[in-house]
Amino acid sequence: MYSAFVRTINTVLSNNNGRCIELLHRVDDPCVWIIRSSKKILWFRINSSTTVFLDKQTALTFAQTQ
Repeated sequence: MYSAFVRTINTVLSNNNGRCIELLHRVDDPCVWIIRSSKKILWFRINSSTTVFLDKQTALTFAQTQ
């Protein structure tokens, strides 16, 4: 049965000087790990980049280089 709610696990890896790097993982799609980099200006969040990976370790290694 299809669920109308999709759970996304969001982990903030870094939040320095208004720049935020997050690790996103959807529970219904276990093969996709997303690193999202954004910058907060006033009350807006500007998404500067989104990179998709197939495993968690590669995503974390990439996030550490950012």
